[in-house]
Amino acid sequence: MTDNSPTTDTATELGSTADASPIESPAPTDTSPSVFSDGLTFRKDWFQDYAEDPAFSPYLNSLSKYKDLPGLIKVAEDSRRQLSQRMDGYVKLPGEDASDDEISAYREKVGIPSEIDGYEFSLPDGVSIPEGIEITAERQEAFAEFAHKAGLTKQQANDAFGFLVESELQDYGSLQKENEAAAEADRKELREVWGADYESRQQDARRVAASFGIDPSDPVLDLPRVAMAFAGVASSIAESKLTNVPAQPAHLSYGSQAKDIIRNESNPEHEAYHDRSHPQHNAVVQKVLELQRRQVDGEGPR
Repeated sequence: MTDNSPTTDTATELGSTADASPIESPAPTDTSPSVFSDGLTFRKDWFQDYAEDPAFSPYLNSLSKYKDLPGLIKVAEDSRRQLSQRMDGYVKLPGEDASDDEISAYREKVGIPSEIDGYEFSLPDGVSIPEGIEITAERQEAFAEFAHKAGLTKQQANDAFGFLVESELQDYGSLQKENEAAAEADRKELREVWGADYESRQQDARRVAASFGIDPSDPVLDLPRVAMAFAGVASSIAESKLTNVPAQPAHLSYGSQAKDIIRNESNPEHEAYHDRSHPQHNAVVQKVLELQRRQVDGEGPR
């Protein structure tokens, strides 16, 4: 009988394939043409390969100008260097998530003082403060606090300060002219009523005011109705009971009265105003300030 059993060699061929090596698919090859024709030189119309790519299509005309990779790299580097030079001196604004150190560095770089005492204020060229008016240290400090909170540089704060002072002085000058006109109208009205007795009746009004404890130099006594009322009382009071007061510059406006005290050495209050040791110094200074306030506020009939 013939034995048809497979031989050992045959069994090996037909047996388990567990030890056989897996069949691998060939690696895919890139069939797209290279942008280079020779070395680092671009082939003709290489940029057209990207005509449908939205990331490159807007720049095809620019890409067409480059013939090789070194030229493209050189242009990119030159552009980077030029941009860096243009950015010299620029300061990056801190974003919402900037740290305190980054914000402080930015403020220092642009010239914002770290403290309010870093601000210094000066008047613009050609601007001067009228005599009797003072820009106090308290007002300057308050403006410095505002400038620091607003993030103004030293130069910006000084420019803004000068602008505000100049604007206020212009307003003051306009009000002064208006009040001078109003004061002149008051004097004209009293002269029409009192005629040749104008000066003496004004003095009567001030003596009555002083007799009742009212400052005879109070600007309210320049108002026609007030002056006529006090002068009318004088005739009903015995001369011996009226308080004697020095003659007042009744013809002057509020602002002019303040200036007269400051400048006129014959003014009875001039010395007290300038002599800090004088017992009436503070009172006279307050009086001058009140006269100036009334001048600026435009008090009195128009």
